[in-house]
Amino acid sequence: GSYVIHDNGFAPIEEVAKAGVNYNDVEATPPHVVNRIERTLELPKGIIAGYLAALGHPCYVGYFDITEAPVVGGCCFKVTMAAAAEQQPPTCDTDEVNTTAQHP
Repeated sequence: GSYVIHDNGFAPIEEVAKAGVNYNDVEATPPHVVNRIERTLELPKGIIAGYLAALGHPCYVGYFDITEAPVVGGCCFKVTMAAAAEQQPPTCDTDEVNTTAQHP
């Protein structure tokens, strides 16, 4: 399926629904659901987490909020990092997070 990766990962609603994600659910999505999204969209395994890490957010890789987001060409899901502090790995030093990502 078609998808766009920008600041966040985007996936068409129909494809995310086929992946088993309830689009009304804005709770943190566990890694196995993210993996299912990647499989359904035929993305390389780990690419969503890898892209977030490349943006400089290693503390939150593996946990995502799935929220509806309007994009060019229709309504899609926006995959963003969960912000809940309790989901942050205890070994992560947020003071050293690199946020100097290049944006096209």
